[in-house]
Amino acid sequence: MRKFFVAVSLLLVVVMLVGNYLAFYQYNGVLESYFGIEGAVVENFDTNQYFEKHAPSEAAATNGAANLGRTIEAEGAVLLKNDNKTLPLAKGAKVSLFSASSVDMIYGSSGGSGAIGAGARTTLKDSLEAVGFSVNPTL
Repeated sequence: MRKFFVAVSLLLVVVMLVGNYLAFYQYNGVLESYFGIEGAVVENFDTNQYFEKHAPSEAAATNGAANLGRTIEAEGAVLLKNDNKTLPLAKGAKVSLFSASSVDMIYGSSGGSGAIGAGARTTLKDSLEAVGFSVNPTL
């Protein structure tokens, strides 16, 4: 009986390998057409690159990425001045929430096994009101 299961298992592995080859190599055009997707296209066949290189070397690309990161940080960072002693906010202070995601929270994960139940979560607005802030209903 054991030999039978080994033979059937090996047969199934072979069928899966052949099916995989046929589905992803022989019939990929048919599958892409059916599902309405386009496969990867190599634009530059000489260097077999999907994207054009913009840096002459890996070190130059690394330095360029670091410089770009510093530029983005410098342009996006905001230093709050507390000249009028506005911070910390007093209880009952009126605050405004910007962007749809601050009102209608989007809960999710990075695709791992941990599921997030949105039903057990509160919105940012509800949380701020719960600790005594007044949320501006309109902007």
